[in-house]
Amino acid sequence: MLISLAVFGLAGVSWIFLPLLLFYLSTLWIFRRAPNPYREHIANRPEGMVYAPANGRVISIRENINHIVFGNELKEIQIGIPWWSEPGLYLPIKSEIKDFQSKEGKSFFRFAAEPLPDQSNILVAGICLSLATANKHILGMQFVKCLLGQWPELIVMPGDRGKERANIGFFPFGGTVLLFLPKNYDILINKDNEVIAGETVIAKDLQAI
Repeated sequence: MLISLAVFGLAGVSWIFLPLLLFYLSTLWIFRRAPNPYREHIANRPEGMVYAPANGRVISIRENINHIVFGNELKEIQIGIPWWSEPGLYLPIKSEIKDFQSKEGKSFFRFAAEPLPDQSNILVAGICLSLATANKHILGMQFVKCLLGQWPELIVMPGDRGKERANIGFFPFGGTVLLFLPKNYDILINKDNEVIAGETVIAKDLQAI
């Protein structure tokens, strides 16, 4: 790719060279991977801490939520990922993938003022991951496509295990991530907070203290 750009540039075909160069640089920036400065110290992290699974803004926080896949009386954190953010998706806590479900259908705008529709009886379109922690707690992750984005690409299957901050895929051009926590987890963030994947502590297990 770079050789072709250089050839076009040397030939003086600027009207082809410049658009190709801009496209190449913008593609590198959009699909960049963020540095992982905490990888060396990951073993020193306290047990029971839940970290942001993606880069974005907290759209809503709700309690006493029922979900057809993840269970009842849950706490829900909805995070909107902008299209310009690093698209990586990460495990929020050391866990095992217990279940993987997907459903096609309607997309939702990532920064809509209203939370997603009730899912106590009907699942909205998206991908659901059930995570089992060492304390036998089940956490849920749901990825919902935005009208202006693409479906997430995940690289995990049931039975896979990983620590917090382990990369599990990416969300091209962003979307919505929902995290469902048992009621014994204390939420440490607020609506409209900006969160950084693998760095921002968003909740903690009160039973692990």
